[in-house]
Amino acid sequence: MNKLASPKSLILAEFFFTLAALLSLGWFAANSLETQREITQNLYVHPFLVSNTAADLKGSLFQLRNEMLQIVMIRDESDDFKHMYLQTVVFSDSIRADLEIIKKNFLGDMNQVMKLEMKLNEWDVIRVRILAAAQKGDMKAAEHLERTVGTRKFEEIVPLVQYVIEYARNMGKRFVNKAESHSEQIIFDMRWVVFLISCFLLVSSAVMFLMVMKLQNELTNRATTDALTCVPNRRHFMELAELEFNRGLRYGGSFVLALADLDHFKAINDTHGHQAGDLVLKAFCNITTTTILRSSDILGRIGGEEFAILLPNIELSEARDVVDRVKKAVEASFVLAEGDLKIKFTASFGLTTFNTTDTKIGDMFRRADKALYEAKKSGRNRICIQC
Repeated sequence: MNKLASPKSLILAEFFFTLAALLSLGWFAANSLETQREITQNLYVHPFLVSNTAADLKGSLFQLRNEMLQIVMIRDESDDFKHMYLQTVVFSDSIRADLEIIKKNFLGDMNQVMKLEMKLNEWDVIRVRILAAAQKGDMKAAEHLERTVGTRKFEEIVPLVQYVIEYARNMGKRFVNKAESHSEQIIFDMRWVVFLISCFLLVSSAVMFLMVMKLQNELTNRATTDALTCVPNRRHFMELAELEFNRGLRYGGSFVLALADLDHFKAINDTHGHQAGDLVLKAFCNITTTTILRSSDILGRIGGEEFAILLPNIELSEARDVVDRVKKAVEASFVLAEGDLKIKFTASFGLTTFNTTDTKIGDMFRRADKALYEAKKSGRNRICIQC
């Protein structure tokens, strides 16, 4: 025993030590990776997205400015005014799209971005006035607006765009330096994580084997037992009944099959709720298995409120007495629903016995089902027999 206990203790100690180390370093590594992800995200947003978008916005601004200057410089009808007008619309849309990207991703002083948007709105108003004058042919008024108000508004916008570009690029440089330093630390930590994971896998394999065995047992129990009532389910009961039937065919003897159906069970569910119905089902099984049936008798749930009882090595008259005791015990019982409401319930039973002329267990189930139907039809809460 000592030789077995020592390795056991060692394995358990190693397992918990490895797990603790793995969790600690895993937590640290996860935090490190999250930090690195944030750094990488910021690195992408500022130098690559915000600064590039701001640079594109700046380029569109100057192109739009150039188109506006060309428009006001028109002096004859041969110039393509319509084409230049459409170009101003394209550049204006591009500037607005770039501004939305900056507003969504910029991490600097958003007041400057809001100011940029305001200045762009003011410039748009002036541009509309300039274009309106140009369309009317009043080039003198258009040129005056462009060189006075338009130029001043444009000069107010450019420094704001430049601020966004410079801020994003400076932030990008800081993120690059931080990312490089942090990456070195992550590489070091990850090497330890890999080592500890290897140790963990070796040690946990034995634990996993035990867990799999336990799980197999649980699955077997679930596959053969009704989850609500904890009695054999239909599939398992049919297997047990088949075994008993084959034993009867081979060695002779007698056994009885009884089918039970809870009376007016749907009404109980409809009136008091399914929780009350579940209490009734469990109460029926508890009364039947713990107080009346023998240890060799088998109760199984074969349907919603339908049960089957297998009574081996018993004559039909004796089995009838056993089932009668079950019926009377059920009739005398009750369950407490919400508000301490007492719910009474009864059951109907159909019995049959093994016949040497039977060829399969289904023959007995058909007879018992006919007997149960007769019990329900003749008033419920009674026992009928089909031989």
